[in-house]
Formats: sequence, C-alpha cells, structure tokens
Amino acid sequence: MVDMIVVTDWEKTDADDHYLSDEWLINNYGFTKKEARALRKRAKDGELFDAWEVAATHYAIYYQMDASRIIIDYEGNRIVSGESDVIGNKHHEAWEGESY
Repeated sequence: MVDMIVVTDWEKTDADDHYLSDEWLINNYGFTKKEARALRKRAKDGELFDAWEVAATHYAIYYQMDASRIIIDYEGNRIVSGESDVIGNKHHEAWEGESY
C-alpha cells in the first residue's frame, strides 16, 4: 500500500524562494553559503520545481488537504523540504517514490 505520493504541476521554483534562502538552507540542512548559492543558481536555470508530498488516500478522497511542500529536480528527487501547505487535488502528475 502506498502511504505518501508526490504531486506536481512542474512549475519552476523561483530562485528567491524562502526555502532556498541562506537562512533556511544553513539552519535546516547545514548547507554552506556556497552550496546555497549553487542551489539558487539551479533554480534560476530552471532545474528545480515545486511539488508537495501528501497522503495518497487524502489525495484520492479530498478536494483540499494539508501537504508538505518540497522542491524537486527533473528526476523527482527531493532537494529541499518545506513546511505544510493546503493544496487541491488537481495536479499534472502524481507518483509514489522510494524516498517518500
């Protein structure tokens, strides 16, 4: 049984997104300033996307639900986790992943 899925519309993450800030990356992930800058460059180059991790059963049943914001790359790999958001259940793509 799949507990969690990732949903996305493949919208590019803004380079100035809060979850790519020095403060978030250094305090929550132990990044260096150089690593944080490199991640923002990836976002500026269009390589990072907004996505949400949500309980599969909630996504199947409810129109709106709480989900954890994440930033992913082209392959769907989680790059950074964010905080909770309220989302709808109409996304371009949804999948289960090994790390989710």
